[in-house]
Amino acid sequence: MSELTCRPGMKLITGSTPVDPNNKIAPFCIDETEVIQGVFWADVASSFHVVEKDCKSGAWIVKDIKKTRLEALSALKVAKVDGKHGCDAKVRGPFSESKLVRRKIDGGNRGDFKPMIYVNWRDAKAYCESRGGSLPTSNQWEKAARGPKGLVYGTKSGDLKLEEANYMCLGSAQAPVDVASYEANAYGLYDMTGNVWEWVLDGGKDWGIRGGSWYADRMQELRADYRGRQAEKGSFEIGFRCVMSPS
Repeated sequence: MSELTCRPGMKLITGSTPVDPNNKIAPFCIDETEVIQGVFWADVASSFHVVEKDCKSGAWIVKDIKKTRLEALSALKVAKVDGKHGCDAKVRGPFSESKLVRRKIDGGNRGDFKPMIYVNWRDAKAYCESRGGSLPTSNQWEKAARGPKGLVYGTKSGDLKLEEANYMCLGSAQAPVDVASYEANAYGLYDMTGNVWEWVLDGGKDWGIRGGSWYADRMQELRADYRGRQAEKGSFEIGFRCVMSPS
């Protein structure tokens, strides 16, 4: 059997789920860092989305992603012919409110190597899908954060220390920092505790966020197993990373 491998910049995670050591989790690859602003803007500049309007909520949902506007328009035409769109469908490029998002990221929040923030759950999910992956599930995210030994926090030591993570609780964090400013955890993943919350695929009534942020002022929120926060939209303290299947 050939050895499983991941793309550069990702780490392979295997083993059991964090809540049941007898339940093996399917191997997956996860980004070493949160998606950074420099890479995000470079990627979204070359993608176009076919979006569909939900009849009940009025929200525009990404249904397909193409590299060129022509490909997106062709996909839109097929969708309309097949009757698969909801109340309406259109092509947009690249992400909803992307110019507004760029304007929001200013001051200490802006930087090519800082985590991408203000991206809503739908667009974070669409971005990961455009790379051939998805947002991590809660179980995948927690497994990656806690490491092979199931530690409490997603830091190198598994403890909450100011020299190992960027957070306000017991500290004086003022903004997100460049990714990988602190040492990686046991799986070689950076900032699984603090810096910015991270979207997960599931999570409750709204969409789940995990890991706490630089703005977190409660130690409980920084625990790798904490599942008590959801969010309705992107914000200055929410970022994300992607997962993919190994090859």
